[in-house]
Amino acid sequence: MVGIYTDVGMEFDAGMTEIRIDMVAKEAWAFPCMYLTSGILEVGANLLRLDDGSELVLSEETHIETMAEGQLWKDVVGGPRLPASVLDAEKNGQPSFATGCIESHLPTGTVAEVFISNEESYMAKFWRDEKMMDTKLMLPEKRTGDDYLSLRPVEWYTPEGWDREDGELVRI
Repeated sequence: MVGIYTDVGMEFDAGMTEIRIDMVAKEAWAFPCMYLTSGILEVGANLLRLDDGSELVLSEETHIETMAEGQLWKDVVGGPRLPASVLDAEKNGQPSFATGCIESHLPTGTVAEVFISNEESYMAKFWRDEKMMDTKLMLPEKRTGDDYLSLRPVEWYTPEGWDREDGELVRI
């Protein structure tokens, strides 16, 4: 994980960038993972945006990597992680060394659920900016070619007709 690049440079308190690299295909996806709440409420509400357009709210940072890697490995009740194909074979009645293993589903939520349990003033600045702009300001990035091994973070999108001054969106 690396920080998120904003108009004032790298900011680790804004969130993180999780990078999934496919060495064979020589491509990567960089996923933004932003802290959804600020202040003292709802510690650990992280919004992860994936390449399929989905958004997940994860309460624990340890689950971010599992989701960003595409769930190639899955957690099992009791603590171990198994390859998803092995666990799926067991669920489908095929031969598998995962006999008796039960998948431990990750606790995920939605942005709406977090918003219901928190006042708008405690929602993170990026979320308030996106609501004001009615568009997403940070999306996953597909990287190919010479860029696929880059560890650079995902960057904020600034809509046309707007600029950022001291971290604030202002109309030009």
